[in-house]
Amino acid sequence: MKFALGNFWYPLYPFERFLSDMQRLDVKYVEVWAGAPHLYLCDETPATLRAKAAAMRAAGLTAVCLTPEQCAYPVNIAAEEPAARRRSMEYLHLAIDAAAEMNIPKVLVTPGQGYRDRPPAEAFSRSAEALHELSGYGRQRGVGLLLEHLTAATTNLAITCAQLKTLAEAAEGGAWLQPMADLDMLARVGEGLGDFMAAFGHCPAHVHLVDGMPGGHLVPGEGVIDLAGQLRLLEAWGYQGCVSLEIMHERYLLQPGRTAARALCWLRENGFAPAPG
Repeated sequence: MKFALGNFWYPLYPFERFLSDMQRLDVKYVEVWAGAPHLYLCDETPATLRAKAAAMRAAGLTAVCLTPEQCAYPVNIAAEEPAARRRSMEYLHLAIDAAAEMNIPKVLVTPGQGYRDRPPAEAFSRSAEALHELSGYGRQRGVGLLLEHLTAATTNLAITCAQLKTLAEAAEGGAWLQPMADLDMLARVGEGLGDFMAAFGHCPAHVHLVDGMPGGHLVPGEGVIDLAGQLRLLEAWGYQGCVSLEIMHERYLLQPGRTAARALCWLRENGFAPAPG
């Protein structure tokens, strides 16, 4: 397994601070959160994207995934309103273009959502259609998509492993649209990686490693989820993908470097030292 850290908990500091901290901590792999102020897709140009990619390479970092901000207004690929849906698709096209420009192999996408007082079938159809189109565009640009399940507060389309499978199959994205797993989100519905394997018959294409109560996206060891047990399942299955830390709680915003160090310490103490690059 490869372990990656993201810049999710660095929005109060420049992107360069994130890079210098990762270099100081001897991190080799990163997941790039594409949001302001670090990499807001609508503000970037090919030149600025290439400059950020070069800065990562200079710090000895390999980006495994680009994760555009998309779990809150105004991005929703399943939106009922045509203008909102069109804008959301244009935004995710920008994400795929940015990943291609930066030589990042994957872009994370989410299902979108429908109004909770409407039957979900129509929103489901809009999401599947959008994911099919996005995976086709990803294929054209040589960028794979990772489909993430969410919580009941952020989607009504894919919360459980079974629902994620149904949506992924309906989207018909083939190898260019692969399901991933977030351990905190799984725990919120009483599931784990064993449920993912039972649903899909194979490992996730990508994993978000975060603790919780469940809920909270906390540093490993600061919640109640059996993360070590989940990682040992991946080891037993011979997982060759990336495990990325998506720490997001506000308690970490003022001391992001110390937070990263604590997360890496937990990995070492539990026998999951990050693999050398």
